[in-house]
Amino acid sequence: MVTSSLFSPHPVPDLNGQHEQERIWPWIAFLFFMLLIFSASTPFMFYWPMEELLGQHFKGGIAAGIAHLQAGNPKRRAGMVVLFITSLIILARTKNRLQISGMLGFVLIFYWFWIMLSMTWSIDPAYTIRRLAVVFIVWFSAFAMASRFTLRQLAVLAVFITGSTLLIGIANELRLNTFDLAREKWRFSGVLHCVSMGWNCGILSLSTIFLLTGEHRKRYQVLLWSILTTAIIFLLLTKTRTAVGAAIVSVGFYWFKVVSAPRKVFMVLGVIIILSASYVTLGNRLFYYGEEASTLGRGEAAKSSVSSLTGRLPLWKYCFKFAAERPLQGYGFSSFINAETIEDIFLNVGWAPGSIHSGYVNELMGTGVVGMGALITMLFLALKRALALAKKNPAYLYPASAIIWLCFNLFLETTLIIGTSFMAFWGMMLLTKLAFMPAEEVKQQ
Repeated sequence: MVTSSLFSPHPVPDLNGQHEQERIWPWIAFLFFMLLIFSASTPFMFYWPMEELLGQHFKGGIAAGIAHLQAGNPKRRAGMVVLFITSLIILARTKNRLQISGMLGFVLIFYWFWIMLSMTWSIDPAYTIRRLAVVFIVWFSAFAMASRFTLRQLAVLAVFITGSTLLIGIANELRLNTFDLAREKWRFSGVLHCVSMGWNCGILSLSTIFLLTGEHRKRYQVLLWSILTTAIIFLLLTKTRTAVGAAIVSVGFYWFKVVSAPRKVFMVLGVIIILSASYVTLGNRLFYYGEEASTLGRGEAAKSSVSSLTGRLPLWKYCFKFAAERPLQGYGFSSFINAETIEDIFLNVGWAPGSIHSGYVNELMGTGVVGMGALITMLFLALKRALALAKKNPAYLYPASAIIWLCFNLFLETTLIIGTSFMAFWGMMLLTKLAFMPAEEVKQQ
């Protein structure tokens, strides 16, 4: 007899009750991982909404930014150690070892080799090594989780963590009395930066839709639809254009791939009819309302910042001047913005960024065109492999949609490829699952 459930890592023989232990273990891992993510990887900032409302986030100026880069986060470092130990335990308990699967695995290995090698030419070796150590632990932990759990279980983990984060964020804003829909500058952040909360809600939406289309959808349909509706509402309330756009593209792609052909035709015709009726009714005002909608209610300030991508274009232009001096190798993995250069960036750009705000530009500055090329190739091959596997098993539309979500966000944000948040960890887990996976697991997912 073989047993399998939503929460068992793989089909487990029913021998001497061992399958019961295998069912309990994932729940223990999930709960522990949630506590670890909440305390170290993505630490909650319970007073962030109030500080943002009062405009207190920028106090301290450039000196505070330099101090933060130099000191790091002791709590996060301790959390990384615990995360590494936990990952070793997970790997020790895992029988389903991962192996290199296709060119994607080799490209990922080369990418890792290249970014590790960047410490030899870094402008700040100590800072680069510290960044590499943290990212290595996150990638190693992603490898451990990918080897232990199936795609559906990773989606459940994502719903647990992002859903809990959203609920805690809502409760926190209500506690602080900062939940104000009427205020134009208010953006839902909960316990994270509003951009991070946008990513959180986007992952929650995509993971929930994936579970809705799975074999257990009837049992949890009401709950999952409630979660999805809540996630979409609060995603829009973050007023984060990149996160909203990425969610629309990735969720739309997944939904379009899983629905039947008649429904696709109905959906396309419905959109055409709605747009046509809107234009007949509103005329040229439709374009005005479209422009208003593109700001997600953030007002004139958001409109005026579109041309500069909220200050990113001047920052990238400044970076490109330096990239031309070291085009092949860059300045060390994620090390161009450090305690030594941030003041000069502030004087030339007008603000002190914590990152370059583009995963692709950041890779160019850190590891040159070689590293950036490896990153882009890795994402392309991951999407290609996921779509190929999806022909045999539709479950792989989930990582395919996740790669689309990641590629979209990396245009304007950096931390999803170098950060320690759960949002970055989620993308790494799915990339690892595609790059290092036993061939027989395609049939087990």
